[in-house]
Amino acid sequence: MNGRRILVVDDERIVAEDISECLLNMNCEVVATAVSGPQAIERAREHRPDLIMMDITLQGEMDGIEAATHIRSELGTSCVFLTAYSDSVFLERAKLVHPAGYIVKPFDESGLRAAVEIGLFQVATERALSESQGEFQTTLMSIADGVITTDVEGNIKFVNAAAERITGLSNEQMAGHPASAVFTLFDEETGQDVENPVYAALRNERPVVSDRQLMLRCHDGNTLPVDDSAAPILDRAANKLGAVLVLRDTAERRSAERELVAYQHRLEELVNQRTEKIRQTNAQLQAEVEERRKAEESLQRRVEIEMLHASVSSTFLELKQTQFDGGICSAATVWKTCLRKPHSGVWW
Repeated sequence: MNGRRILVVDDERIVAEDISECLLNMNCEVVATAVSGPQAIERAREHRPDLIMMDITLQGEMDGIEAATHIRSELGTSCVFLTAYSDSVFLERAKLVHPAGYIVKPFDESGLRAAVEIGLFQVATERALSESQGEFQTTLMSIADGVITTDVEGNIKFVNAAAERITGLSNEQMAGHPASAVFTLFDEETGQDVENPVYAALRNERPVVSDRQLMLRCHDGNTLPVDDSAAPILDRAANKLGAVLVLRDTAERRSAERELVAYQHRLEELVNQRTEKIRQTNAQLQAEVEERRKAEESLQRRVEIEMLHASVSSTFLELKQTQFDGGICSAATVWKTCLRKPHSGVWW
């Protein structure tokens, strides 16, 4: 009978038996009974019931309200109080325990049934709400960014683990204090303090995201670079309940960005050095090519001169005897003869 396990606490055996019988008829499981406050606490620890039917007046020094307070504090289990009195003092004390209901003795089965069903429904609702809140809080505590929630006045209500690390203060140290008193933000470039975005979000009732490089100054004076954003917390009727601020520690990111910029500068310097070396090598190669071209031209002229010399010599040797009549022939005669002979496709 998951969710319907009940502990009955009453120092009157007959009343306890009547209640137990009615509960069994309601498809509930009576896990145990107790007749005193200490015994009720012991039974509750042992059986962990979903609900406790607790008589306010019990034998011994501990009454039902005190026993219910211990059980609620330790186990979180709710009670339906049984009382024969409507004394206002008892009722005010009982309210502090947040009971799931009351039954006034003598009671009938229909009244008991109504009180138990309402009590079990309230227990199930509280349990679901507690589980939801637990999941929500676990999620917030697991987020790497700092999350801080405030009331409508900007007083801190909740801080997750990342925000504790960023600010250097615990949730207990910050809770109830104005956000501006716990830490301040200032412009990294100018050093001027800026308004905490929580107050801008509360005032304008819209999200606020800073467009500047900000530094966070903690209560102890330490500073670190952060990105921040804030937004109002609104209910379904658009009523303002508070604000939430998200802080992101950007120290590692900015360090990585600086390393990246330094690497890019080193890379550019290396490229420039390589480019200059290539330019120098290219200029040297061009100079060598030009030198080689000039050498080849000089060699070609030398070859042509030598060929011309050989041609002239050959022509001179082939002159007929008649060309020497009257003595040595003139240079003009030899030169004209040479010019008539072809050499390497060129007429000289």
